[in-house]
Amino acid sequence: MAKSVMILGMGRFGASVAHTLFQMGYDVLGIDTDEKVVQENVGKITFSVQGDATNESTLKELGASNFDAAVVAIGTNMQASLMSSVLLANLDVPLIVARAQDELQGNTLQRMGVHRVIYPEQEMGEFLAHSLLNPDVLEYMDLTPDYGISKIKVPDYLQDQSIAEAGFTDDWEKPGLKIIAVKRGKEITLLPGESEDLRKGDVIAVAGKDDDLEKFHTDHNPSVQNGNTKARKIDGLIDTTIMKGTNRELIRIRVSEKSKDIDKNISDIVLPDDTIISCILKPDGSMVVPQENYTLEAMDEIIAIAKVEHKEELSEAFGQLENQ
Repeated sequence: MAKSVMILGMGRFGASVAHTLFQMGYDVLGIDTDEKVVQENVGKITFSVQGDATNESTLKELGASNFDAAVVAIGTNMQASLMSSVLLANLDVPLIVARAQDELQGNTLQRMGVHRVIYPEQEMGEFLAHSLLNPDVLEYMDLTPDYGISKIKVPDYLQDQSIAEAGFTDDWEKPGLKIIAVKRGKEITLLPGESEDLRKGDVIAVAGKDDDLEKFHTDHNPSVQNGNTKARKIDGLIDTTIMKGTNRELIRIRVSEKSKDIDKNISDIVLPDDTIISCILKPDGSMVVPQENYTLEAMDEIIAIAKVEHKEELSEAFGQLENQ
């Protein structure tokens, strides 16, 4: 887990990443050429410095090679972004994450030694901070301010426990965390029962309120119990390829207001072969497992398991596939 991070470029995105990391307890150094921006961030992160991130001497003087990670958050200046990334790679920074405007820039950054390329919107600053620094959370995205789904590699301390023993419930009428899918190798089990065992190498999709996710992580993570205050909560995630199985994926689709299936019962909706609706996220952030008499509404977000070749058909039927 990284302990110190350098942020190059303190615009809206860079500042969002920097502030989130600092609040999580990490040492953060932010660098920007704009003196006003630098002053605005004094006291909000560990160090706020004015300087040219494309200057090798500046990066050396700031000790870039001593940081655990660096985030190149420079926005529209592609040349500056590329130059900074090359310098960081030459200084052997262990983990370099860079922002890109498009695929061409992203591919170029990777060829220059960047380990991870992101294509962010403003709200993805918090996403990067949590997914970058929590070793068990593979990916992350909040669905609402206080509710989400996490894709998690089953940690050592939960292996060989049943879902119930690990603190989850399969009763959707009760509060608490729910496992909506387990990926074991190439096989995906949808809505597993409480007696299902969690094994080494499993990846689970967990739904719940952020407060419940944080409490679960605190109660069950030995590193937290042993006084490691930098172990963080598990946050929410979902995207169109959250779990890939043998020619099948767990996907999310937002129901368009123009969908022909609005106001229909789930039992009356014709789905492609082998498509199973796991649950539905309501606009208010609640989540339900639909029964046969459930009536589909506009802006419902369907979480389903489907064959790869049926994704386009589902998108046309319900609405737009939601990407990360």
